[in-house]
This record gives sequence, structure tokens and C-alpha cells, in this order.
Amino acid sequence: SGQWFGSQRDGIGTTEWPNGSKYEGQWVQDKAHGKGTFIHADGAIYEGGFSQDKAHGHGMYKHVDGSKYVGGWEQDQQHGH
Repeated sequence: SGQWFGSQRDGIGTTEWPNGSKYEGQWVQDKAHGKGTFIHADGAIYEGGFSQDKAHGHGMYKHVDGSKYVGGWEQDQQHGH
């Protein structure tokens, strides 16, 4: 659900996948881009910046066991301290 431009998600919206994963946030040309929250099927959560469908910029990843990483991300990889 959310905003669309033609057949592409563009703006603010939510998508849920059959495996239970869910993304809520900003979309640009059908890709997660900007600020958003991705809830993995196992319950882990990433909240922060996205670029071209990948965690990018500042964000927080909370594992199912409660441990978490807060900091920089680059192309879906932790980057920095």
C-alpha cells in the first residue's frame, strides 16, 4: 500500500512479502530509498537509511536475541564503529 507513480512504488508506502518480511518507508522508482524500517521474517529489525533497496547511511539493526548495532551502513554492510 502507499504512493505509486505509474506501476512503481514512489513516495511513502508499505510492502509485505509472503515470507513475513515487511518494509515501511520511502520508495523511489520501486526501490526502498530514504528512511524506512525493514522487519525480517525472523523478527530482526533494521531502521534507518536506505539507498537502492540496501541499508545505507545511519541505521540501527536489532537482532532477535536483543543485541544491536547502531551506526553507519554502506551497501547493506555495517560500516564504521
